[in-house]
Amino acid sequence: MSDFDSLKNIWQQEKPEAKPIPISAQAKSERSKMQRQFLVGSLLLFLTGIFIGAMALGLDLNFQQWYTYAAMGLVIAICWGQSFLIFSNYLSMRKIDESAAPGEHLKQWERYYHLRQSQNRWNTPLYFIMLNAAMGIYFIEIMSGRPWMNVAIVLGIYLAWVLYAYFVLGKKVLRKENQRLQTIIQELKALENQFEKE
Repeated sequence: MSDFDSLKNIWQQEKPEAKPIPISAQAKSERSKMQRQFLVGSLLLFLTGIFIGAMALGLDLNFQQWYTYAAMGLVIAICWGQSFLIFSNYLSMRKIDESAAPGEHLKQWERYYHLRQSQNRWNTPLYFIMLNAAMGIYFIEIMSGRPWMNVAIVLGIYLAWVLYAYFVLGKKVLRKENQRLQTIIQELKALENQFEKE
C-alpha cells in the first residue's frame, strides 16, 4: 500500500508554474498598441453602423428608391462585420498566454501572425470591393438629376480618397502591424534560443 501512497503523493504534488517569458518593454508596448488599435477600430466601426442606421431611420431622407436604403443597410452590415472581425482579432491576441513555455508562447504568436496574414489576403480586398459597391448603389439615386460637372467632382474626390485609403493608408497600417508582429516573434525566437542554450 505504501507504493500506492507514494505514487499518490507524487501525483498530487503541485506542478511548478511556468515562469513568464521576460519579453522586452518594446514587445509589450507593440502588443498593447495593437490591442488598443483593434479595440478602438472595432468600436468605431460598430458606432459608424449605428450612426448610419440612425440616419436612415431617424432622418427624413426622402429617398425614392428602395435600393438606396438597401445600400445603407449593406454599409451597416459591412461596418458591423468588419467590427466583429477586428474584435475577434483583439480577443485572439488577448488569448496569447505570456506564462506559457517559451516554445509554446512563440507558437501562439506565429499562429496569430499566420491568421492575420490569411485574413489580410482575403478581407482587405473584400472589404474594399463590398463597401464601394454599396456606396456605388447609394450614389445612383444621390447623383441622379445633378449636373454632370458636380457628379464628376464628387465622384473624382470619392475615388481619389478611396484609392488613397486603400493603396497608401491601408498598406501603411498593414505594414506597421506586420512590423510589430515580427518584432515580437523575433524577440521570442531569440529568447527561445537563449533558453535552449542554458
